[in-house]
Amino acid sequence: MMLASGINSREVATSWPNPECHRIVNVFNTDTIDTIDVLITTFAALRIRGGPNFHPGACHRGIMLETPDTLEQHFETRKVLLRGNGPFAWKVQYVPGSLDSWRDLVMAKRAVEQDQNSYPELNGFVHQQRMVLFYDVAYLMGKDESQYPRDRVHWSKLEVEEIKREGLFYFALGKFLHENRAAASKLSDRHTMSRIAKS
Repeated sequence: MMLASGINSREVATSWPNPECHRIVNVFNTDTIDTIDVLITTFAALRIRGGPNFHPGACHRGIMLETPDTLEQHFETRKVLLRGNGPFAWKVQYVPGSLDSWRDLVMAKRAVEQDQNSYPELNGFVHQQRMVLFYDVAYLMGKDESQYPRDRVHWSKLEVEEIKREGLFYFALGKFLHENRAAASKLSDRHTMSRIAKS
């Protein structure tokens, strides 16, 4: 598809011999005449010991077409590509109507569950604590939308407009609670939450 669009692309797969993978990456690293526009790889190939080693400045844009299983894998992958100097643009691509949104939610939930002991001052305020934790995950991933409301709906509803708006709302609430944890008790009744949502 990329070749048909005039984009010179190569790929690196974990099943290939290591010398061949390194040869392709080295061509990409030292390419001055745009022999390779795009290098396609996988999470597995980027994470293995002795995997692709990108030179500083060789790669300026990353497009993630698959959601990793954990937030740690997400950042490990980004680190490999961010070794370069200069500006770097990162885009996470989702296919509407697919399970991409669900996989993204699963990754966020795993991160939240691993971090449940954070913010001990919010113990007893379960929903508020989860709002902050989901905010943290969204912030770390460079998003402005929380996955918190998606945790309560069927996967087929993850992309509806109402849930997207709620994601923006809970991102803002999570940020507020992150900065003002003592306010958690004020957000514990439905009337207050409803009033905030309407404002």
